[in-house]
Amino acid sequence: MTQGQKYNPDQTITRAEYAELIANSFDISEQREAIEFKDISNDSAPKISRAVKQKFLSGYPDQTFQPNQPITRVHVLLSLVNGLGLTSTGNPEDILGIYADQNDIPDYAKSAIATATEKGLVIIQPNTEQFNPHDSATRAEVAAMIYQALVVTQGKDKIDSEYLVNP
Repeated sequence: MTQGQKYNPDQTITRAEYAELIANSFDISEQREAIEFKDISNDSAPKISRAVKQKFLSGYPDQTFQPNQPITRVHVLLSLVNGLGLTSTGNPEDILGIYADQNDIPDYAKSAIATATEKGLVIIQPNTEQFNPHDSATRAEVAAMIYQALVVTQGKDKIDSEYLVNP
């Protein structure tokens, strides 16, 4: 980290920042062609393109990526499950039953969130029973979720936390 930069763990993380972080966190081969987004500058295009080609992220139907928009918890976990090709062995409805707000999880993400929960990727504070899927993810949450994905995919040492959701 260069002088003057701070981690700011409680600050939200943008979709562009997340794209760079996720593309650099995993050695995943490119699985699809790049997507041309109307709202991506040449400076950030390679960073975002790599995460898109690795299947971690996609844009919106209007051909935008919305790089400055904060990424939500649901989209962080959806991206990890998709990019890493994780699958669940349990019934999504049963797994998601631990969340008091399970009905707030979008239908398109329920299977992925169940998989992320089953695999131990979900970090929520202060209440692990309240998922809040549409809340912006903080830098600390994203770092912890990526680390948990490294535990699952690369055998990194597991770190126990009271904020780790255990189904």
